[in-house]
Amino acid sequence: MNKVLKSSLGVAAAAAIAGSSVISTTMLVSAYGDNSASGARQKYTIEDINNGALGKLNDKNQKVVLNSIMEDSEAKKSGKTGNTLGSELNFVAARKYNNDNNGVKNVLNGNTITAENGQYYIVSMYVHNNNPNGYQAVAEGVKGYFTVPGETANKITVGGVVTMNATGSSNIGANVTADITKYWDTVDFVSDHRFHLEYVSGSGLLEANKVDANGNITGGVSAKLSDAIVSTGVMFGQNLDGKLPGCFKFDNWVGIKVKVVYDEEPEEVKFTVDKKVRKAGTKDSFVESIDAKVGDKVQYQIDFHNISKESLKSVTIKDVLPKNAKLVPGTTKLYSSVYPNGQTFSDNIEKGINIGDYAADAHGYIRFTAEIVDNTLACGKNRLINWGLAGVSGKAVKDSADVLVEKTGGECENKPTPVDPTPDDPINNNTNTNNVSSLPSTGPAGIATGVIGAGSIITTAGYYIASRKK
Repeated sequence: MNKVLKSSLGVAAAAAIAGSSVISTTMLVSAYGDNSASGARQKYTIEDINNGALGKLNDKNQKVVLNSIMEDSEAKKSGKTGNTLGSELNFVAARKYNNDNNGVKNVLNGNTITAENGQYYIVSMYVHNNNPNGYQAVAEGVKGYFTVPGETANKITVGGVVTMNATGSSNIGANVTADITKYWDTVDFVSDHRFHLEYVSGSGLLEANKVDANGNITGGVSAKLSDAIVSTGVMFGQNLDGKLPGCFKFDNWVGIKVKVVYDEEPEEVKFTVDKKVRKAGTKDSFVESIDAKVGDKVQYQIDFHNISKESLKSVTIKDVLPKNAKLVPGTTKLYSSVYPNGQTFSDNIEKGINIGDYAADAHGYIRFTAEIVDNTLACGKNRLINWGLAGVSGKAVKDSADVLVEKTGGECENKPTPVDPTPDDPINNNTNTNNVSSLPSTGPAGIATGVIGAGSIITTAGYYIASRKK
């Protein structure tokens, strides 16, 4: 067993892929933990493991545990000694991302990160089967995910969770067991300003050594992960098959990228934005999430609502399409009490359009169609998150809708397909905006159809998220 605790992959960041989104998941409440029945997690020194605590080479009974090697200070407290360089119990950490690739200089910064507005960060998870006996003690079904809460707060906790099967496999017919099948750890983002975190869609990356059947390192693995890495989880291992042999040479580093965005306080916002989607060409209700295939066309709707008691001037609407959705020309329309049958706008929705002035309690509905394409889709289920933004007098509000696209066949034939189920349909039948005859009677004070530059929205002081997606 290698005496060096962590490889240089530990401080090499996951690669960045552009495009941001918010994922809302269950927050973990403890810094680190596991699901051991006794409630007391067994910790080991390297000395323990080298002396056979998890089984010696060619033993018929092998035990697999993940991330359970403790640091020197913990070893001393328990009366044990070892040559560990850090605690694997603390296996989730983060650092700033600045388009860098500095290898070992990309140092992870522990459990508390100061959240800076507009800054991207890499959140990294270390996964290590502590058994020293390689292919004789393979952990099976090793998979994991990150939790990125969708809340706005001064402190947001991002979690990393790793699970595995209760039994493993071996090439010597050994009985391989796992007492603990779930591990978690967290990292906190903190700021004096209220903020939220946006997961960068497509940024999941697994880094590992490529190891042959004889245990020789033959190269490196850098595998892009689907967006299930922030929901139901993806398989780990050098072949993404959930198999993780024991020893440091087989360890995995998994990373995602998130962005910090400072938020306006709710009381400062005078309008809301509600973004939804449906299959194009149907009369289905608009919902927050649908399934689609490459080549399908979907229709998005942005519902702007003036919730103040005053008229709002020069409302601007902008939409940020994900990389794998392409605007269909000529499909952008505004629906309101002034235009109950729809008014066609230019194709500048991605740059920003001016939809005019809106009286108190007035609504404006922008609809447009996009085609689902395969520019950067990963194998498995992909979550395409589309943001709609509205800007008034230097303030901006945004909301999102999801399209879930599963990529199979071809290059994906020999890769596992993670399952990322469609979120429950949250549509309220009493507020269905599919039928324009149900639009509010109060309409725009005036309509302008000019184009506004993207800077009017992008350079606003901050964003307040109208709603959070589950």
